[in-house]
Amino acid sequence: MITKFICIANDKEISFEDCLACATGPNHCGMPAEVILGIISSIKDFSSEPNEIHVTELLGCIRNVYLTKTRDVATPPSSLYYAFRGKLTHSIVESYKSDERNIIETRYKRRVGDLVITGKPDVIYPHKKTIRDYKTCAKVPRFNTPYTTHREQLEIYKWLVAETIPIDNLEVAYLSMTEPKLCLVKKQRSLEEIGLWVQDKANQLHKALTEDVVPDVPKTFPVYWQCTGYCAVNKYCAKLWQEKQKSLF
Repeated sequence: MITKFICIANDKEISFEDCLACATGPNHCGMPAEVILGIISSIKDFSSEPNEIHVTELLGCIRNVYLTKTRDVATPPSSLYYAFRGKLTHSIVESYKSDERNIIETRYKRRVGDLVITGKPDVIYPHKKTIRDYKTCAKVPRFNTPYTTHREQLEIYKWLVAETIPIDNLEVAYLSMTEPKLCLVKKQRSLEEIGLWVQDKANQLHKALTEDVVPDVPKTFPVYWQCTGYCAVNKYCAKLWQEKQKSLF
């Protein structure tokens, strides 16, 4: 798990506490202390029980999740800014609750064999049978269709709450620097299809963690979307990949 930062100013490892203390002093690196505190909070909020898997861990690279869970990871706070940026949107949802019936950031859990899948949809509108997730982005989608991982995340949320709240509609509210845009998921997989997909991904991750088997890299590695700016363990991953390449010759 992420246990330390790498100082932006000198590339040395630094504890969360020392990084925050430096940011409040005269020699800080330019990262506001409030942002660093928000990033630290995001890291601690994401901790879970050994048999629990977060919805977002089923999206993207399984090797990233495995390495993050099995290594003491140090990364620059700037590489985790996206997590803090996401928290800003949640404050909007909490501050401007449009209807008392709305369910805001409530954690749900569902068991799959020995595993527990857990997640917190941004907003559920039970009376509308709708789940909406908020995403910050550089550019909103051009064709009114959510990005693939965002659609998959909403589908898992739908499956996650299906036993208590029936959901028909899935929405992503994108917030760029210039405009908001609400995109609907027009084609959804069935609950059965989502459940099988969740179980397959969860089993892959569970096998890697319990048997200490390093998952394969994505087919498009090293240009997979998560590799460029969204991975705190890329140096560990690259080393494993290089070692495997050498063993092939």
